[in-house]
Amino acid sequence: MATAVTLSAQQLFDAMYISAAEIQQRLKVARCALSFAHQRGTLPEPILVGTNTHVWDRVQAEPYLMAWELKLQAKRRKAE
Repeated sequence: MATAVTLSAQQLFDAMYISAAEIQQRLKVARCALSFAHQRGTLPEPILVGTNTHVWDRVQAEPYLMAWELKLQAKRRKAE
């Protein structure tokens, strides 16, 4: 018999949304790079939480992040 798994509200939130800090860590970019990426269309529109916290829908953001990650990897390899 299957056991039901109950997720906390925080776990559900983390599964649905990706934070600016998580993107920064994953791509090794500065916070200001996220603003520039959004302006260039490299990231979709963020969701504002409170007055100064931005998150993105994980499913929507993932293709953008994968493409940006590939560009960064290529640029960083070139610089070596």
